Amino acid sequence: MVTSELIARQLGWRTGEALLSTPVEDEEAFAEACRTLYTDRPLWERLRAGALASVTQDCDPKRFSEAVHALLDELAGSK
Repeated sequence: MVTSELIARQLGWRTGEALLSTPVEDEEAFAEACRTLYTDRPLWERLRAGALASVTQDCDPKRFSEAVHALLDELAGSK
């Protein structure tokens, strides 16, 4: 996918590994990144694999459960 730099930072994903990112105000760079991704099959396949790996890691049930428990423990300790 092609995103703004802000979205890439919020996801914690690096451009060129799981996505392409451009400055939000640079419409031409965004359009060029879309064209590049659409026409460069090896790049598409590499970014697709990286994105799938990132989603697998970010959405891991064990990791999610640990984060929720840590948050609940923190909230319980603050009362």
